[in-house]
Amino acid sequence: MHLDAIRLFILSAKHRNITQAARELRISQSAASRQIKQLEVDLGTRLFAKNGRGRKLTHSGQSFLNEMLPLWSRFDELRKKYAPAPGSVTIAASHVPSHYLLPALMTEFSKKHPGVNLKLLTRSSVEIEKMLLESSVDLALTTDSNMPATGFVTEPYSAEPLTAFIAADHSLAQTKLVRASEMDTVPLIIKSSRNGESKVEAQLGKMEKAGIKFKTVIRCETPDVVKEFVRQKAGVGCLYYNSIRRGIDRGEFKTIQFPGLDVVALNYIVYSRERPLSSLAREFLSSLRASVANLGPIKPALVRQSSKGSFSGRTHDYLHRLRFFTSIISLTAFDWSTLGLA
Repeated sequence: MHLDAIRLFILSAKHRNITQAARELRISQSAASRQIKQLEVDLGTRLFAKNGRGRKLTHSGQSFLNEMLPLWSRFDELRKKYAPAPGSVTIAASHVPSHYLLPALMTEFSKKHPGVNLKLLTRSSVEIEKMLLESSVDLALTTDSNMPATGFVTEPYSAEPLTAFIAADHSLAQTKLVRASEMDTVPLIIKSSRNGESKVEAQLGKMEKAGIKFKTVIRCETPDVVKEFVRQKAGVGCLYYNSIRRGIDRGEFKTIQFPGLDVVALNYIVYSRERPLSSLAREFLSSLRASVANLGPIKPALVRQSSKGSFSGRTHDYLHRLRFFTSIISLTAFDWSTLGLA
């Protein structure tokens, strides 16, 4: 006797209908009928008799059910006790993907796998790299990763420029370009870092050394706080484009150009090359790749240009590398099993 056949028998007795029991177990009616017939052969007796459109238990069937129910109940308790714990996937990500990419993706994954424990940790790039080195996360989404190439796979999935923006109803909203001579009159709101100097602060420092002065009035630890100050018309915010994309689409913010503000961040999916991903983590990675492949392109007007009208060397290099890697990642014919990741 097989456990699947006993489970089917109990459900068929409960519903008085083999077809309905088969539907509940997601097997075909013909397969269910074969299992019941084989169970009757194994027991040497008939278990069901036809009763109109349904089935009724025979005397032997009722006796077998009465003896089997306590045993099945005990078996179900043991199965739950010794069954492996639900799987889990832990993702670490910087602020932007944590807010604008992962929630929808993780929600869909959770609906597909209701027993799986999903965990999202929002951290700085420095903290994320530490977690990866300690193997405390399965996957990470980070910016300008410096992970050692020998131990980790790094897949670029998007490039986004550092963008100056203003509230749509601010007096500067009609300004397309702030001249260098006017920079020190514009209140600037930037994101600072808990771990030393942020990339924004570093870039502004370089520009100040080049003779461009700024009036930085507020430093914030999160992009959301920067955006809130901009909404209150405290000044011009400075964030990476994906942080403000929704606000721009809704007409809440407008972008303006600052001369010399030429920073493009590459965003990466990172995971261990040496520690194999679990089957659940591999499935999540596949879903993540499909999701980032659908990200809209960066608007060309938002990529900073040099005074000669051509891309700066660093920006051009970033975009060239991104196009190269994206062309590989998005190839539907690419066989990821060759890397042991399918």
